[in-house]
Amino acid sequence: MKKWLRVFGGVFLGAAALAFGALQASYRQKPTDRVLRDVGEALRTIETYYSGEWSSDTVLKWAIVDMLLSLDPHSNFLDERAYQRMMEEQRGSFYGIGVSINSIQGVLTVLMPIPGTPAAKAGLRAGDVITEINGESTKGQPLDDLIRKLRGPKNTEVRLTVVREGYDAPFSVTLVRDEIPLVSVVNAFVTSDGIGYLRIRNFAERTYEEIQSHLEDFQKAGLKGLVLDLRDNPGGLLEEAVRVTDLFLPPGLTIVTVRGRGAGRVGEYKSEQEDPYETLPLIVLTNRGTASASEIVAGAIQDHDRGLIVGETTWGKGLVQTLYPLSFNTAVAITTARYYTPSGRLIQRSYASFFEYSFPQVQSSPLTPVPSERPQFQTDLGRFVTGGGGIQPDVPVESFKDPAFLQAVEQEFYRRVAPVGGLPYLEFARLFAPVEKADEERRHHSTRQLLSPDFQVDDALLTRFQDFLRQRGIPFDETAFRRDREAIRQVLRRELIERLWGESEGYRYFLTFDPQFKKAQEVIPKARQMWSQRLQSLKKKEVSS
Repeated sequence: MKKWLRVFGGVFLGAAALAFGALQASYRQKPTDRVLRDVGEALRTIETYYSGEWSSDTVLKWAIVDMLLSLDPHSNFLDERAYQRMMEEQRGSFYGIGVSINSIQGVLTVLMPIPGTPAAKAGLRAGDVITEINGESTKGQPLDDLIRKLRGPKNTEVRLTVVREGYDAPFSVTLVRDEIPLVSVVNAFVTSDGIGYLRIRNFAERTYEEIQSHLEDFQKAGLKGLVLDLRDNPGGLLEEAVRVTDLFLPPGLTIVTVRGRGAGRVGEYKSEQEDPYETLPLIVLTNRGTASASEIVAGAIQDHDRGLIVGETTWGKGLVQTLYPLSFNTAVAITTARYYTPSGRLIQRSYASFFEYSFPQVQSSPLTPVPSERPQFQTDLGRFVTGGGGIQPDVPVESFKDPAFLQAVEQEFYRRVAPVGGLPYLEFARLFAPVEKADEERRHHSTRQLLSPDFQVDDALLTRFQDFLRQRGIPFDETAFRRDREAIRQVLRRELIERLWGESEGYRYFLTFDPQFKKAQEVIPKARQMWSQRLQSLKKKEVSS
Protein backbone atom coordinates (compact mmCIF):
# COMPACT_ATOMS: atom_id res chain seq x y z
CA MET A 1 0.00 0.00 0.00
CA LYS A 2 1.43 3.40 -0.93
CA LYS A 3 2.01 5.62 2.08
CA TRP A 4 2.18 8.83 0.07
CA LEU A 5 -1.58 8.81 -0.14
CA ARG A 6 -2.46 9.79 3.42
CA VAL A 7 -5.98 10.79 2.57
CA PHE A 8 -9.37 11.32 4.02
CA GLY A 9 -12.79 11.45 2.42
CA GLY A 10 -15.13 13.55 4.55
CA VAL A 11 -17.53 15.82 2.69
CA PHE A 12 -16.61 19.49 3.15
CA LEU A 13 -19.52 21.87 2.70
CA GLY A 14 -19.65 25.53 3.66
CA ALA A 15 -21.39 28.79 2.99
CA ALA A 16 -18.26 30.22 1.37
CA ALA A 17 -18.85 27.86 -1.54
CA LEU A 18 -21.51 30.20 -2.90
CA ALA A 19 -18.59 32.04 -4.51
CA PHE A 20 -17.51 28.83 -6.27
CA GLY A 21 -18.88 29.52 -9.76
CA ALA A 22 -18.14 33.24 -9.80
CA LEU A 23 -14.50 32.88 -8.83
CA GLN A 24 -13.95 30.07 -11.29
CA ALA A 25 -15.38 32.07 -14.19
CA SER A 26 -13.73 35.37 -13.26
CA TYR A 27 -10.11 34.35 -12.87
CA ARG A 28 -9.75 31.23 -14.97
CA GLN A 29 -7.96 33.11 -17.78
CA LYS A 30 -6.19 35.93 -15.88
CA PRO A 31 -2.38 35.94 -15.63
CA THR A 32 -1.07 35.09 -12.17
CA ASP A 33 0.74 38.42 -11.66
CA ARG A 34 -2.45 40.35 -12.44
CA VAL A 35 -4.46 38.31 -9.93
CA LEU A 36 -1.85 38.82 -7.21
CA ARG A 37 -1.80 42.55 -7.95
CA ASP A 38 -5.62 42.65 -7.72
CA VAL A 39 -5.50 40.96 -4.33
CA GLY A 40 -2.92 43.41 -2.97
CA GLU A 41 -4.77 46.45 -4.27
CA ALA A 42 -8.12 45.17 -2.93
CA LEU A 43 -6.58 44.70 0.52
CA ARG A 44 -5.08 48.19 0.50
CA THR A 45 -8.41 49.66 -0.63
CA ILE A 46 -10.21 47.94 2.25
CA GLU A 47 -7.58 49.20 4.68
CA THR A 48 -7.92 52.78 3.41
CA TYR A 49 -11.67 53.19 2.89
CA TYR A 50 -13.64 50.48 4.75
CA SER A 51 -15.70 52.19 7.49
CA GLY A 52 -16.32 49.24 9.78
CA GLU A 53 -14.06 47.10 11.94
CA TRP A 54 -12.19 44.37 10.14
CA SER A 55 -9.27 41.98 10.49
CA SER A 56 -6.75 41.43 7.72
CA ASP A 57 -6.21 37.88 9.05
CA THR A 58 -9.92 37.08 8.66
CA VAL A 59 -10.14 38.64 5.19
CA LEU A 60 -7.11 36.73 3.93
CA LYS A 61 -8.30 33.51 5.56
CA TRP A 62 -11.55 33.72 3.58
CA ALA A 63 -9.51 34.49 0.48
CA ILE A 64 -7.75 31.13 0.97
CA VAL A 65 -11.08 29.39 1.58
CA ASP A 66 -12.62 30.83 -1.59
CA MET A 67 -9.46 30.08 -3.58
CA LEU A 68 -9.67 26.39 -2.66
CA LEU A 69 -13.42 26.16 -3.17
CA SER A 70 -12.97 27.54 -6.69
CA LEU A 71 -11.26 24.23 -7.47
CA ASP A 72 -13.97 21.83 -6.24
CA PRO A 73 -16.32 21.45 -3.26
CA HIS A 74 -13.89 19.24 -1.32
CA SER A 75 -10.64 21.22 -1.47
CA ASN A 76 -10.68 23.18 1.75
CA PHE A 77 -8.75 25.20 4.31
CA LEU A 78 -8.70 23.91 7.88
CA ASP A 79 -8.05 26.46 10.61
CA GLU A 80 -6.39 25.39 13.84
CA ARG A 81 -9.58 24.09 15.44
CA ALA A 82 -10.81 22.23 12.35
CA TYR A 83 -7.38 20.71 11.79
CA GLN A 84 -7.25 19.50 15.39
CA ARG A 85 -10.70 17.89 15.05
CA MET A 86 -9.62 16.21 11.81
CA MET A 87 -6.53 14.77 13.46
CA GLU A 88 -8.59 13.52 16.40
CA GLU A 89 -11.02 11.82 14.04
CA GLN A 90 -8.22 10.13 12.13
CA ARG A 91 -6.27 9.20 15.26
CA GLY A 92 -9.42 7.87 16.90
CA SER A 93 -9.10 9.65 20.24
CA PHE A 94 -8.96 13.00 22.03
CA TYR A 95 -8.45 14.30 25.57
CA GLY A 96 -11.55 15.34 27.45
CA ILE A 97 -14.15 14.14 29.96
CA GLY A 98 -16.05 11.68 27.76
CA VAL A 99 -19.59 12.93 27.41
CA SER A 100 -22.03 13.35 24.55
CA ILE A 101 -23.65 16.81 24.79
CA ASN A 102 -25.96 19.08 22.83
CA SER A 103 -27.71 22.41 23.18
CA ILE A 104 -31.37 21.75 23.98
CA GLN A 105 -33.53 24.86 24.25
CA GLY A 106 -30.34 26.86 24.69
CA VAL A 107 -28.94 24.88 27.63
CA LEU A 108 -25.93 22.56 27.52
CA THR A 109 -27.40 19.12 28.16
CA VAL A 110 -25.72 15.76 28.73
CA LEU A 111 -27.08 13.23 26.27
CA MET A 112 -24.98 10.33 27.54
CA PRO A 113 -21.68 9.84 29.39
CA ILE A 114 -19.34 7.40 27.66
CA PRO A 115 -18.81 4.30 29.83
CA GLY A 116 -15.44 4.16 31.58
CA THR A 117 -14.62 7.84 31.07
CA PRO A 118 -14.15 10.59 33.70
CA ALA A 119 -17.72 11.79 33.14
CA ALA A 120 -19.18 8.34 33.78
CA LYS A 121 -16.94 7.72 36.81
CA ALA A 122 -18.00 11.06 38.29
CA GLY A 123 -21.67 10.04 38.02
CA LEU A 124 -22.86 12.43 35.31
CA ARG A 125 -26.22 11.31 33.90
CA ALA A 126 -28.24 11.74 30.75
CA GLY A 127 -30.36 14.85 31.22
CA ASP A 128 -27.90 16.72 33.44
CA VAL A 129 -27.62 20.39 32.49
CA ILE A 130 -24.11 21.91 32.63
CA THR A 131 -24.62 25.55 33.58
CA GLU A 132 -20.97 26.51 34.16
CA ILE A 133 -17.55 25.35 32.98
CA ASN A 134 -14.71 26.56 35.23
CA GLY A 135 -16.99 29.22 36.64
CA GLU A 136 -18.08 30.59 33.23
CA SER A 137 -21.73 30.38 32.23
CA THR A 138 -22.57 28.11 29.29
CA LYS A 139 -25.79 29.95 28.46
CA GLY A 140 -25.83 31.35 24.95
CA GLN A 141 -22.35 30.04 24.11
CA PRO A 142 -21.75 28.31 20.74
CA LEU A 143 -21.66 24.53 21.12
CA ASP A 144 -18.24 24.28 19.46
CA ASP A 145 -16.76 26.69 22.02
CA LEU A 146 -18.21 24.71 24.89
CA ILE A 147 -16.86 21.44 23.53
CA ARG A 148 -13.43 23.07 23.24
CA LYS A 149 -13.61 24.16 26.90
CA LEU A 150 -14.43 20.61 28.02
CA ARG A 151 -11.47 19.24 26.12
CA GLY A 152 -7.84 19.94 26.97
CA PRO A 153 -4.49 18.36 27.84
CA LYS A 154 -4.46 15.01 29.59
CA ASN A 155 -4.51 15.05 33.42
CA THR A 156 -5.79 18.64 33.61
CA GLU A 157 -8.87 19.52 35.65
CA VAL A 158 -12.20 20.99 34.57
CA ARG A 159 -14.87 22.10 37.07
CA LEU A 160 -18.54 21.79 36.13
CA THR A 161 -21.68 23.18 37.74
CA VAL A 162 -24.56 20.80 37.15
CA VAL A 163 -28.33 21.16 37.47
CA ARG A 164 -30.11 17.81 37.83
CA GLU A 165 -33.85 17.20 37.56
CA GLY A 166 -35.29 16.55 41.04
CA TYR A 167 -32.36 18.07 42.95
CA ASP A 168 -33.02 21.20 45.03
CA ALA A 169 -29.80 23.00 44.10
CA PRO A 170 -27.00 22.88 41.53
CA PHE A 171 -23.85 21.00 42.51
CA SER A 172 -20.22 21.12 41.38
CA VAL A 173 -18.00 18.31 40.18
CA THR A 174 -14.33 18.42 39.21
CA LEU A 175 -13.13 16.01 36.51
CA VAL A 176 -9.63 15.13 35.35
CA ARG A 177 -9.33 14.96 31.57
CA ASP A 178 -8.21 11.68 30.06
CA GLU A 179 -7.86 10.06 26.64
CA ILE A 180 -11.31 9.43 25.16
CA PRO A 181 -11.51 6.86 22.36
CA LEU A 182 -13.45 7.72 19.21
CA VAL A 183 -14.53 4.28 18.08
CA SER A 184 -15.43 3.68 14.44
CA VAL A 185 -17.69 0.71 15.12
CA VAL A 186 -20.52 2.16 17.19
CA ASN A 187 -22.77 -0.92 17.15
CA ALA A 188 -21.80 -4.57 16.95
CA PHE A 189 -23.87 -7.65 17.77
CA VAL A 190 -25.05 -11.00 16.43
CA THR A 191 -28.78 -11.63 16.01
CA SER A 192 -30.48 -14.74 17.35
CA ASP A 193 -30.32 -16.31 13.87
CA GLY A 194 -26.56 -15.78 13.54
CA ILE A 195 -26.43 -12.58 11.46
CA GLY A 196 -23.62 -10.24 12.52
CA TYR A 197 -24.20 -6.49 12.43
CA LEU A 198 -21.50 -3.78 12.31
CA ARG A 199 -22.37 -0.09 12.18
CA ILE A 200 -19.26 1.76 11.02
CA ARG A 201 -19.21 5.51 11.80
CA ASN A 202 -16.11 6.40 9.75
CA PHE A 203 -12.74 5.05 8.61
CA ALA A 204 -9.95 6.08 11.00
CA GLU A 205 -6.58 4.63 12.00
CA ARG A 206 -8.09 1.90 14.21
CA THR A 207 -11.12 0.94 12.14
CA TYR A 208 -9.62 -2.24 10.68
CA GLU A 209 -8.50 -3.49 14.11
CA GLU A 210 -11.92 -2.71 15.62
CA ILE A 211 -13.77 -4.61 12.90
CA GLN A 212 -11.39 -7.54 12.99
CA SER A 213 -11.82 -7.81 16.76
CA HIS A 214 -15.61 -7.80 16.49
CA LEU A 215 -15.54 -10.39 13.70
CA GLU A 216 -13.41 -12.71 15.84
CA ASP A 217 -16.02 -12.45 18.59
CA PHE A 218 -18.80 -13.02 16.05
CA GLN A 219 -17.13 -16.22 14.86
CA LYS A 220 -17.34 -17.63 18.38
CA ALA A 221 -21.09 -16.99 18.33
CA GLY A 222 -21.57 -19.04 15.14
CA LEU A 223 -21.65 -16.35 12.47
CA LYS A 224 -23.84 -17.18 9.44
CA GLY A 225 -23.91 -13.85 7.62
CA LEU A 226 -22.91 -10.20 8.00
CA VAL A 227 -24.49 -6.77 7.59
CA LEU A 228 -22.13 -3.79 7.23
CA ASP A 229 -24.03 -0.59 7.98
CA LEU A 230 -22.35 2.30 6.15
CA ARG A 231 -25.31 4.66 6.34
CA ASP A 232 -24.27 8.25 7.14
CA ASN A 233 -20.61 7.22 7.03
CA PRO A 234 -18.84 10.24 5.43
CA GLY A 235 -15.61 8.35 4.72
CA GLY A 236 -12.15 8.75 6.18
CA LEU A 237 -8.80 7.16 5.42
CA LEU A 238 -8.51 5.39 2.08
CA GLU A 239 -6.03 2.84 3.44
CA GLU A 240 -8.46 1.77 6.15
CA ALA A 241 -11.28 1.36 3.63
CA VAL A 242 -8.98 -0.86 1.56
CA ARG A 243 -7.94 -2.96 4.58
CA VAL A 244 -11.56 -3.44 5.66
CA THR A 245 -12.61 -4.49 2.15
CA ASP A 246 -9.70 -6.94 2.02
CA LEU A 247 -11.27 -8.82 4.94
CA PHE A 248 -14.09 -10.01 2.68
CA LEU A 249 -12.36 -10.59 -0.67
CA PRO A 250 -10.07 -13.46 -1.69
CA PRO A 251 -6.52 -12.39 -2.63
CA GLY A 252 -5.81 -10.83 -6.01
CA LEU A 253 -9.01 -8.85 -6.62
CA THR A 254 -8.92 -5.11 -7.34
CA ILE A 255 -10.46 -2.99 -4.59
CA VAL A 256 -9.96 0.50 -6.02
CA THR A 257 -7.82 2.32 -8.57
CA VAL A 258 -6.56 5.84 -7.85
CA ARG A 259 -5.50 8.17 -10.66
CA GLY A 260 -3.87 11.55 -10.00
CA ARG A 261 -1.56 14.04 -11.72
CA GLY A 262 1.90 13.04 -12.86
CA ALA A 263 3.88 9.83 -12.96
CA GLY A 264 3.61 7.72 -9.85
CA ARG A 265 0.24 9.14 -8.92
CA VAL A 266 -1.62 6.07 -10.14
CA GLY A 267 -2.21 3.19 -7.78
CA GLU A 268 -4.20 -0.01 -7.90
CA TYR A 269 -5.13 -1.48 -4.54
CA LYS A 270 -5.80 -5.22 -4.48
CA SER A 271 -6.87 -7.70 -1.84
CA GLU A 272 -3.79 -9.38 -0.43
CA GLN A 273 -4.59 -11.74 2.43
CA GLU A 274 -6.82 -14.70 3.13
CA ASP A 275 -9.38 -14.24 5.90
CA PRO A 276 -12.00 -16.56 7.40
CA TYR A 277 -14.79 -14.14 6.46
CA GLU A 278 -14.42 -14.43 2.68
CA THR A 279 -17.24 -16.95 2.27
CA LEU A 280 -19.82 -15.26 4.51
CA PRO A 281 -22.92 -13.86 2.79
CA LEU A 282 -22.63 -10.08 2.99
CA ILE A 283 -25.04 -7.13 2.91
CA VAL A 284 -23.99 -3.46 2.84
CA LEU A 285 -26.49 -0.81 3.97
CA THR A 286 -26.17 2.61 2.29
CA ASN A 287 -27.98 5.94 2.08
CA ARG A 288 -27.31 9.44 0.77
CA GLY A 289 -24.90 10.03 3.67
CA THR A 290 -22.66 7.14 2.57
CA ALA A 291 -19.70 8.93 0.98
CA SER A 292 -16.08 8.72 -0.15
CA ALA A 293 -14.14 5.93 1.58
CA SER A 294 -17.37 4.14 2.48
CA GLU A 295 -18.33 4.23 -1.21
CA ILE A 296 -15.00 2.56 -2.02
CA VAL A 297 -16.05 -0.36 0.19
CA ALA A 298 -19.56 -0.52 -1.25
CA GLY A 299 -18.30 -0.22 -4.84
CA ALA A 300 -15.80 -3.06 -4.49
CA ILE A 301 -18.37 -5.34 -2.81
CA GLN A 302 -20.90 -4.63 -5.55
CA ASP A 303 -18.55 -4.89 -8.55
CA HIS A 304 -17.18 -8.25 -7.41
CA ASP A 305 -20.68 -9.55 -6.59
CA ARG A 306 -19.36 -10.13 -3.11
CA GLY A 307 -22.59 -8.97 -1.53
CA LEU A 308 -25.76 -6.96 -2.06
CA ILE A 309 -26.13 -3.21 -1.53
CA VAL A 310 -29.40 -2.50 0.28
CA GLY A 311 -30.94 0.92 0.95
CA GLU A 312 -30.54 4.15 -0.98
CA THR A 313 -28.17 5.72 -3.52
CA THR A 314 -24.91 6.93 -1.98
CA TRP A 315 -23.56 10.49 -2.01
CA GLY A 316 -21.35 10.17 -5.10
CA LYS A 317 -17.86 11.35 -4.08
CA GLY A 318 -15.11 9.91 -6.24
CA LEU A 319 -12.43 12.47 -5.40
CA VAL A 320 -9.44 11.87 -3.13
CA GLN A 321 -8.06 14.58 -0.84
CA THR A 322 -4.55 14.73 0.59
CA LEU A 323 -4.02 16.74 3.75
CA TYR A 324 -1.03 19.12 3.67
CA PRO A 325 -0.11 20.76 7.01
CA LEU A 326 0.70 24.48 6.95
CA SER A 327 2.30 26.74 9.52
CA PHE A 328 0.57 27.56 12.81
CA ASN A 329 -1.28 24.21 13.04
CA THR A 330 -3.45 24.80 9.99
CA ALA A 331 -3.75 22.70 6.83
CA VAL A 332 -5.17 22.54 3.33
CA ALA A 333 -7.04 19.58 1.91
CA ILE A 334 -6.34 19.38 -1.83
CA THR A 335 -8.02 17.06 -4.30
CA THR A 336 -5.09 15.07 -5.68
CA ALA A 337 -6.77 12.18 -7.45
CA ARG A 338 -9.94 10.41 -8.52
CA TYR A 339 -10.77 6.85 -7.63
CA TYR A 340 -12.46 4.18 -9.74
CA THR A 341 -14.27 1.04 -8.61
CA PRO A 342 -13.09 -2.38 -9.86
CA SER A 343 -15.43 -2.27 -12.87
CA GLY A 344 -13.94 1.09 -13.90
CA ARG A 345 -16.69 3.33 -12.57
CA LEU A 346 -16.12 6.92 -11.53
CA ILE A 347 -19.02 7.55 -9.15
CA GLN A 348 -18.46 11.31 -8.68
CA ARG A 349 -21.62 13.39 -9.03
CA SER A 350 -21.52 16.63 -10.99
CA TYR A 351 -20.79 19.70 -8.87
CA ALA A 352 -21.51 22.25 -11.62
CA SER A 353 -24.19 23.60 -9.27
CA PHE A 354 -22.92 23.74 -5.71
CA PHE A 355 -26.45 23.91 -4.29
CA GLU A 356 -27.56 20.79 -6.13
CA TYR A 357 -24.35 19.01 -5.10
CA SER A 358 -24.69 20.01 -1.46
CA PHE A 359 -28.38 19.21 -1.14
CA PRO A 360 -29.11 16.30 -3.49
CA GLN A 361 -32.31 15.39 -1.62
CA VAL A 362 -33.88 18.63 -2.85
CA GLN A 363 -33.33 17.58 -6.45
CA SER A 364 -34.34 13.94 -6.34
CA SER A 365 -35.14 11.04 -4.06
CA PRO A 366 -32.27 8.64 -3.30
CA LEU A 367 -34.53 5.97 -4.85
CA THR A 368 -35.01 7.85 -8.15
CA PRO A 369 -34.30 5.58 -11.17
CA VAL A 370 -30.89 6.05 -12.79
CA PRO A 371 -30.92 8.30 -15.90
CA SER A 372 -30.33 6.24 -19.03
CA GLU A 373 -27.50 8.50 -20.28
CA ARG A 374 -25.12 7.57 -17.47
CA PRO A 375 -22.28 5.22 -18.46
CA GLN A 376 -22.87 1.54 -17.74
CA PHE A 377 -20.41 -1.06 -16.50
CA GLN A 378 -20.60 -4.71 -15.58
CA THR A 379 -19.89 -6.62 -12.39
CA ASP A 380 -17.89 -9.86 -12.43
CA LEU A 381 -21.08 -11.83 -13.01
CA GLY A 382 -22.30 -9.49 -15.72
CA ARG A 383 -24.79 -7.42 -13.74
CA PHE A 384 -25.10 -3.85 -15.01
CA VAL A 385 -24.03 -0.99 -12.73
CA THR A 386 -23.85 2.72 -13.42
CA GLY A 387 -21.13 5.37 -13.15
CA GLY A 388 -21.68 8.91 -11.91
CA GLY A 389 -24.20 9.94 -9.29
CA GLY A 390 -23.11 7.58 -6.53
CA ILE A 391 -23.66 3.86 -6.09
CA GLN A 392 -27.19 2.64 -6.72
CA PRO A 393 -28.42 -0.12 -4.38
CA ASP A 394 -29.09 -3.62 -5.68
CA VAL A 395 -32.16 -3.68 -3.44
CA PRO A 396 -33.69 -0.17 -3.11
CA VAL A 397 -35.41 0.41 0.24
CA GLU A 398 -36.54 3.77 1.60
CA SER A 399 -35.31 4.74 5.07
CA PHE A 400 -37.52 4.95 8.14
CA LYS A 401 -39.21 8.32 8.52
CA ASP A 402 -40.79 9.72 11.64
CA PRO A 403 -44.61 9.42 11.50
CA ALA A 404 -46.50 12.38 10.07
CA PHE A 405 -47.73 13.34 13.53
CA LEU A 406 -44.21 13.77 14.89
CA GLN A 407 -43.06 15.61 11.76
CA ALA A 408 -45.84 18.17 12.27
CA VAL A 409 -45.06 18.47 15.98
CA GLU A 410 -41.35 18.94 15.23
CA GLN A 411 -42.03 21.85 12.90
CA GLU A 412 -44.21 23.56 15.51
CA PHE A 413 -41.73 22.76 18.29
CA TYR A 414 -38.86 24.39 16.38
CA ARG A 415 -40.97 27.43 15.56
CA ARG A 416 -42.30 28.04 19.08
CA VAL A 417 -39.93 26.49 21.59
CA ALA A 418 -36.54 25.36 20.37
CA PRO A 419 -34.93 27.60 17.77
CA VAL A 420 -31.53 26.59 19.18
CA GLY A 421 -32.04 22.85 18.84
CA GLY A 422 -33.73 19.77 20.24
CA LEU A 423 -36.65 17.53 19.33
CA PRO A 424 -39.89 17.19 21.27
CA TYR A 425 -39.57 13.48 21.96
CA LEU A 426 -35.87 13.83 22.89
CA GLU A 427 -36.79 16.62 25.29
CA PHE A 428 -39.59 14.47 26.74
CA ALA A 429 -37.22 11.53 27.21
CA ARG A 430 -34.67 13.77 28.92
CA LEU A 431 -37.26 14.97 31.43
CA PHE A 432 -38.85 11.58 32.02
CA ALA A 433 -35.84 9.30 32.19
CA PRO A 434 -33.25 10.67 34.63
CA VAL A 435 -34.71 10.49 38.14
CA GLU A 436 -37.77 9.92 40.34
CA LYS A 437 -38.19 10.72 44.03
CA ALA A 438 -37.69 7.70 46.26
CA ASP A 439 -38.01 8.59 49.96
CA GLU A 440 -38.43 11.34 52.51
CA GLU A 441 -34.75 12.28 52.30
CA ARG A 442 -35.40 13.34 48.68
CA ARG A 443 -32.78 10.94 47.40
CA HIS A 444 -33.32 10.01 43.79
CA HIS A 445 -32.77 6.86 41.86
CA SER A 446 -32.23 6.54 38.16
CA THR A 447 -35.30 5.38 36.25
CA ARG A 448 -32.92 2.79 34.83
CA GLN A 449 -33.35 0.97 38.15
CA LEU A 450 -37.13 1.15 37.83
CA LEU A 451 -37.52 0.00 34.22
CA SER A 452 -36.42 -3.26 32.68
CA PRO A 453 -34.74 -3.24 29.25
CA ASP A 454 -37.84 -4.75 27.65
CA PHE A 455 -40.23 -2.11 29.00
CA GLN A 456 -43.00 -0.92 26.68
CA VAL A 457 -44.42 2.54 26.08
CA ASP A 458 -47.91 2.01 27.47
CA ASP A 459 -51.00 4.20 27.12
CA ALA A 460 -50.19 6.01 30.36
CA LEU A 461 -46.81 7.10 29.01
CA LEU A 462 -48.39 8.23 25.74
CA THR A 463 -50.78 10.34 27.78
CA ARG A 464 -47.81 11.87 29.60
CA PHE A 465 -46.28 12.73 26.23
CA GLN A 466 -49.49 14.49 25.19
CA ASP A 467 -49.49 16.41 28.48
CA PHE A 468 -45.86 17.37 27.85
CA LEU A 469 -46.77 18.82 24.44
CA ARG A 470 -49.63 20.80 25.96
CA GLN A 471 -47.33 22.17 28.67
CA ARG A 472 -44.93 23.32 25.97
CA GLY A 473 -47.77 25.01 24.11
CA ILE A 474 -47.50 22.70 21.10
CA PRO A 475 -50.88 22.11 19.45
CA PHE A 476 -51.42 18.68 17.94
CA ASP A 477 -54.02 16.77 15.98
CA GLU A 478 -55.74 14.11 18.12
CA THR A 479 -56.80 12.19 15.02
CA ALA A 480 -53.24 12.12 13.68
CA PHE A 481 -52.00 11.00 17.10
CA ARG A 482 -54.38 8.03 17.09
CA ARG A 483 -53.42 7.18 13.51
CA ASP A 484 -49.65 7.19 14.22
CA ARG A 485 -49.96 5.78 17.74
CA GLU A 486 -47.84 2.66 17.22
CA ALA A 487 -45.04 4.50 15.39
CA ILE A 488 -44.98 7.12 18.16
CA ARG A 489 -44.53 4.29 20.69
CA GLN A 490 -41.49 3.10 18.73
CA VAL A 491 -39.84 6.52 18.54
CA LEU A 492 -40.45 7.32 22.21
CA ARG A 493 -39.19 3.92 23.32
CA ARG A 494 -36.00 4.37 21.31
CA GLU A 495 -35.33 7.78 22.87
CA LEU A 496 -35.98 6.47 26.39
CA ILE A 497 -33.69 3.49 25.83
CA GLU A 498 -30.94 5.82 24.61
CA ARG A 499 -31.32 8.02 27.70
CA LEU A 500 -31.25 5.01 30.04
CA TRP A 501 -28.90 2.50 28.43
CA GLY A 502 -27.01 4.49 25.79
CA GLU A 503 -27.14 5.26 22.09
CA SER A 504 -25.95 1.79 21.11
CA GLU A 505 -28.89 0.10 22.82
CA GLY A 506 -31.32 2.64 21.41
CA TYR A 507 -30.05 2.06 17.89
CA ARG A 508 -30.23 -1.70 18.35
CA TYR A 509 -33.91 -1.34 19.22
CA PHE A 510 -34.41 0.96 16.20
CA LEU A 511 -33.16 -1.83 13.95
CA THR A 512 -36.12 -3.99 14.97
CA PHE A 513 -38.41 -1.71 12.95
CA ASP A 514 -35.88 -0.26 10.48
CA PRO A 515 -37.12 -1.26 6.99
CA GLN A 516 -33.62 -1.30 5.46
CA PHE A 517 -32.15 -3.60 8.09
CA LYS A 518 -35.20 -5.88 7.95
CA LYS A 519 -34.78 -6.15 4.16
CA ALA A 520 -31.06 -6.87 4.63
CA GLN A 521 -31.90 -9.85 6.82
CA GLU A 522 -34.45 -11.00 4.27
CA VAL A 523 -32.06 -11.02 1.29
CA ILE A 524 -29.12 -12.74 3.04
CA PRO A 525 -29.91 -16.03 1.16
CA LYS A 526 -29.81 -14.16 -2.16
CA ALA A 527 -26.39 -12.70 -1.30
CA ARG A 528 -25.17 -16.17 -0.32
CA GLN A 529 -26.31 -17.63 -3.65
CA MET A 530 -24.72 -14.82 -5.69
CA TRP A 531 -21.33 -15.06 -3.95
CA SER A 532 -21.37 -18.86 -4.21
CA GLN A 533 -21.83 -18.51 -7.97
CA ARG A 534 -18.95 -16.03 -8.16
CA LEU A 535 -16.68 -18.29 -6.09
CA GLN A 536 -17.37 -21.17 -8.47
CA SER A 537 -16.31 -19.02 -11.42
CA LEU A 538 -13.11 -18.07 -9.58
CA LYS A 539 -12.30 -21.72 -8.92
CA LYS A 540 -12.87 -22.60 -12.58
CA LYS A 541 -10.53 -19.80 -13.58
CA GLU A 542 -7.83 -21.12 -11.23
CA VAL A 543 -8.17 -24.65 -12.63
CA SER A 544 -7.99 -23.49 -16.25
CA SER A 545 -4.91 -21.37 -15.58
